[in-house]
Amino acid sequence: MSNAPSMAIQEIIQGLEALDSDPVTKQKFRQLVRAVGAAHGISWIEREDRVSFARELLDLRVSRPTIRDRLIATFEVSRPQAYRIIDSALQLSQKRLVNETPHECNDHID
Repeated sequence: MSNAPSMAIQEIIQGLEALDSDPVTKQKFRQLVRAVGAAHGISWIEREDRVSFARELLDLRVSRPTIRDRLIATFEVSRPQAYRIIDSALQLSQKRLVNETPHECNDHID
């Protein structure tokens, strides 16, 4: 199977983030892109979207039980799967910290 559909969908998603559009329109478009991706057997899209959703809520300091409930409602995942998604989002933030230099970490201190 060619990787072209996966690459094309990835480009569409990246372009979507750059658009100056309201969040509701972006979310509807994301759902459409996920559906097209699923039809082509591309599973990383929804997985990536779930982790990104959880990461955004963590950044807003939303509690983990609330994030769990929102993941269950939004993506129709199981409770254990919601916690795995939250764990992935937490690991993503740890990778960000490891990749930052001390200067980047202290930008807010002048």
